[in-house]
Amino acid sequence: MLCKKIIINGEIKIMNCEEVYLKFKNLIYKISSQYYCDYIDFKDILQTANIGLIKAFNSYDYKKNIYFSSYVGVVIKNEILQFLRNEKRKYINDLEMYKSYEQIYNEDFFKNLDENNLKYYICKLKEREKLIVKMYFYDNLTHEEIGKKLNCCQANVSKILRRIINKIRKEIT
Repeated sequence: MLCKKIIINGEIKIMNCEEVYLKFKNLIYKISSQYYCDYIDFKDILQTANIGLIKAFNSYDYKKNIYFSSYVGVVIKNEILQFLRNEKRKYINDLEMYKSYEQIYNEDFFKNLDENNLKYYICKLKEREKLIVKMYFYDNLTHEEIGKKLNCCQANVSKILRRIINKIRKEIT
């Protein structure tokens, strides 16, 4: 197992990753508990903090004369913050997707349109928009699957679908 020189309490010690984990597991838990929130499982945050510890251990250089405890704290916090940003993006994308889905199926004018009228409005769309409508409504693909097929991200698919809905809404009214 890889051993590294690290500075702890002003002393240079040679430790492996497991020993460092045992030494700093309370710090990992303490930092993780500061970022606890309702919509993310605490175990996920704790796991991310453990990854941060491993990254800190692998990238630490004792020659810079920085205490390992200071360095590991910063790396763990940054790792957790990055994780939370990614989760927030996923949550927002899921929320946007849900809103667009709800918007489509709860709009009265869509319920009132017969199939011929709907086809007429769809025919007026651009080719890419028609393709997205086909994949989403007829092929029942998710935003993510459509994005992969069209080489764009899920958020763009959601925005395009919202634009299509608004375009059809303007045509109808």
